[in-house]
Amino acid sequence: MGKQKLPEEENKLSLRFKSEQLTNEAGDSKLRAVPEVPNEMEDAYLETVSEITGALNEMLGQQLIHQAINASPGANEIDVEAEAVSAALGEMQPKDAAEGMLVTQMVSLHNQMMYYMRRSIEDQWETEECLSRFLKLNRQFLACLQGLLKYRNRGQQNVIVQNVNVGPDGKAIVGCIQSPPR
Repeated sequence: MGKQKLPEEENKLSLRFKSEQLTNEAGDSKLRAVPEVPNEMEDAYLETVSEITGALNEMLGQQLIHQAINASPGANEIDVEAEAVSAALGEMQPKDAAEGMLVTQMVSLHNQMMYYMRRSIEDQWETEECLSRFLKLNRQFLACLQGLLKYRNRGQQNVIVQNVNVGPDGKAIVGCIQSPPR
């Protein structure tokens, strides 16, 4: 059974991309993911880019999406990769451009980690090297995640008190209570 759409989701545009072959003056060709946007939906597209990346500036939002796409190794179908990257960015729900940049790094790191994990399985001669790279990227990913969480919490730390005892005179004792040895 599919996910039921909420009323506010009905007017949202999902980002769809197509592959386009670009050739520079030197004759080098490169595939690029180009968003498929109907003319009447340009505003909805820009709103979706802003929501996915957390960037208010449409150029920055588009740049963050393209950076994450280009940092994804081994993308055979660039349009499919672009849609996956856009979905991953949207799932992390960045609130502003700084979060958008951190989330872009995290998506890129994750894609590279999975690339090296796949290579470690496919190529028995490079297993140790690939796993070493995977672990380095994983440490960077966890550092980005920690930075994102710290940024979202604005550096605030929460203290959870689990044991509170209130005496008959209304005074509270926080912590473990041990009676003195007799």
